[in-house]
Amino acid sequence: MEFLYNNIGIIIALICVIGAVVYLGYKFMLLPSGEKTQKILALLLIFVTEAEKELGAGTGEFKLSYVYDLFTAKFPIVGKLMPYTTFKVLVDKALVTMKDLIKSNQNVAMIFAKEENIIWK
Repeated sequence: MEFLYNNIGIIIALICVIGAVVYLGYKFMLLPSGEKTQKILALLLIFVTEAEKELGAGTGEFKLSYVYDLFTAKFPIVGKLMPYTTFKVLVDKALVTMKDLIKSNQNVAMIFAKEENIIWK
């Protein structure tokens, strides 16, 4: 009983964190399939952009592994449930979006202006 009394703040905080994670996971699962995919693609676009900036051109497989590590760190359960081939397809879609953004948006192009030959291979 003394343990509960001494650690009640930590226990309540832990219960709140667990409750928030369960609630957010439940809300995500209720989303339609297309909307889930769009949210994942938006996140992958951020990760792909970060990998491109960090690793540069000509390091495609390293960048894919980097993005996979970022994704599974953020969503460990989804990362375990999603087949790697599906993940690669989603990353390819995010890459197409990134390349389109670079071509169509001057501000995005400026981010990569220092990099030469930005190509994901």
